[in-house]
Amino acid sequence: MRKFIFLFLFILISNTCFADHWVFIRLEDRSGVTLDQDAGRSKRGDIVQITNVVEGEVPTPDEQSEWMIVRVVGLTTQEIESLMEEWNEGSNKAFRRKKILLNQFTGVKRGIYPTVINKNKIINARNKTRVDLLSYNRKRIFYAYFKRPIIKLVNSLDINKAYAATQVISKICATGSNCTDENYNTLQAWEDAKDGDLVTADQIQTAELYDDDGDISGRLSISGSTVDSTRYMEVTAPVGERHTGTRGTGATMIYTGTTSNIIEVGNNFTRISYIEVDCGSMTGGFQFGLTTSSTGGWADFHHNLIYDGGGEGIKLGSATSTEIYQNIILSAGNGITTNSSSTSVKIYQNTIINSGTGINAANTSGTDVNAKNNLVLGGGTNYSGTYNTNSRNNGCDDTTCPDNAGANPSSENLTIGDEITVTTSGSEDIHLIAGATSINNGVDLGSNVWIAVDVDDRNRDTEGDVWDIGAHEYVVPGTGIKNHGTHKFYGDIKFL
Repeated sequence: MRKFIFLFLFILISNTCFADHWVFIRLEDRSGVTLDQDAGRSKRGDIVQITNVVEGEVPTPDEQSEWMIVRVVGLTTQEIESLMEEWNEGSNKAFRRKKILLNQFTGVKRGIYPTVINKNKIINARNKTRVDLLSYNRKRIFYAYFKRPIIKLVNSLDINKAYAATQVISKICATGSNCTDENYNTLQAWEDAKDGDLVTADQIQTAELYDDDGDISGRLSISGSTVDSTRYMEVTAPVGERHTGTRGTGATMIYTGTTSNIIEVGNNFTRISYIEVDCGSMTGGFQFGLTTSSTGGWADFHHNLIYDGGGEGIKLGSATSTEIYQNIILSAGNGITTNSSSTSVKIYQNTIINSGTGINAANTSGTDVNAKNNLVLGGGTNYSGTYNTNSRNNGCDDTTCPDNAGANPSSENLTIGDEITVTTSGSEDIHLIAGATSINNGVDLGSNVWIAVDVDDRNRDTEGDVWDIGAHEYVVPGTGIKNHGTHKFYGDIKFL
């Protein structure tokens, strides 16, 4: 028995501490337009990501064309976290705190490094200094004030240039044999390869998640790009890969660490939609499933399914013009939380179940968070904080629905079992059931498809529905017919 225990511990330690990893290293400096954008872009010697080696699988051709990728033996979890640390100390900001010494390698070039190396060449990375930051800034100034204007001038003279921005779609699959045409195996690899001056490039960079080989591992930080309302970065799942409102039904992003947020949005004008985010490993505190600090333009989070863990499902930092529509949050530490610097926030048509404080409008002015048609059930306090006086038609199982002190409609003191299909934490099904109070008690929010289309792809606006509360619009099962009290509607046909 003792020998068996020792053998088990040896195997466990070997697998967790001495597994082989792919280390992705940037070989050139890339400049941003502003200081903050420059700090979000990887530079020469920076490690972009570290992933587990799956025997029989290698990084994709797109990945091999972007970075030098080294197979490393013996890295521990603590060493990986140290190598991936960002530098953010006052005015000292950079993509990574440490820089790999590339002169240790023979034949430095993009692609898979020809030999497996011991971890010592990686963990002896040096800390960056002010000298590095000054070098980065000189290159940034040259790009922003000399090179970029020339590129924009040349582009403006192109008479064949399309009027609209070009959408560049990348396919993201986990490492495996089922998906053979993916561009990247992680979202962080996609982001680092595709970030940049998207305004000058006139591009929308889109990552589409597929679940052919299971969940997409790792975390994602979107930052460093120059963007505007028509040229930006977005993450989504295409039709056929989208969830149906319950766990494990769509393309999923999962992070198995416990110390970081899963998706961080630092860019303005960013859209995250139609994906599952598994937060099960988050222990709480300041870990979030999806968070943003964008301050100069909108961030849209819509039709996502976020679940489990001890942290926040969605957390807004110093964010402006953030739109949170049609999301489903299940069994999280808390649902949606703003802070005192969040302004012009719209939280519409979300369903939050068994998740601590469902929506916490932790703002100071009392005008910045507008909540409509949200359904919060289970957990602790359903709604907390101060809301815009236009907030209305929300649902809750207590008496905290934001409704301008009763001046606007709301549905309070609901019973969770009378509203949704499955209430059990860990296996919730948020689809409304016949007779639910939430049915027909929402407010019409117009034709914006990000709001009007429900979790089952029903467009409340084009179908002429009386709007329900929450992410699901109830129809009679198996019929596609919406029950409107004494009448039933299907498309433009009216049944008496």
